[in-house]
Amino acid sequence: MNFSERFSPWFVCLAVASSSTALGSVFTFDDLPNGPTPSVQTVNLNEAVNPPVSGNATYGGIVWDSSFELVNSSYKIADDSPHFGLAHSGDVFVTTATDHVMITTSEVLLGAWFGRNVYYGFGNGTDQITVNAMSGATVLSSITYDLPLTMGGSQPEPLTHLDTSSFLELTGITGYRIDRHEVDPEFGGNHWVGDDFEFVPVPETGSMTLAAAALLGGYALVRRTRKSR
Repeated sequence: MNFSERFSPWFVCLAVASSSTALGSVFTFDDLPNGPTPSVQTVNLNEAVNPPVSGNATYGGIVWDSSFELVNSSYKIADDSPHFGLAHSGDVFVTTATDHVMITTSEVLLGAWFGRNVYYGFGNGTDQITVNAMSGATVLSSITYDLPLTMGGSQPEPLTHLDTSSFLELTGITGYRIDRHEVDPEFGGNHWVGDDFEFVPVPETGSMTLAAAALLGGYALVRRTRKSR
């Protein structure tokens, strides 16, 4: 038996299984019409959408908390300070110093990139976030993530990926609440940095059933093929 004969059933069923999550969107914050630039380095997310709004902003069909601020990677708090933060892709990232930040959507958050920022060359900000999948005011599931500190607090941290794909197992999601743990609550500037939020539509029951059937069928076919050798 050659390679394609042995493994083609798995390729087929994996393709079917992945089709239910293949039509997602990654929110990079670089495509907003009034977003930050090297000359205008920070702008609230609700001011960056078109037309601008005074409260929560709708971006890509998802409602984002009014506390989200967009920052260009060139931004420094002072000329002699390090950069405030880093984007994972492009030049723009999102930040907030507000606790219990809400993202309202029925779509499933698969993951995002998070990191620490810096102030005037010394470390501060947030060292831990918790992403809660919500159904109304009820927490369905939570994932807590310690934001790495590898630069000693003197430079912004490269963003690292938080995998939240376990939320695919949930039903009734209405949004996400992001909580934070402050390094120095008295400092008052306890931000975290985020970028490249990936969402997918809620998998349809039929497609999930088809994917499961394909996986089981592929497994049975492989077993029969092996027994016949």
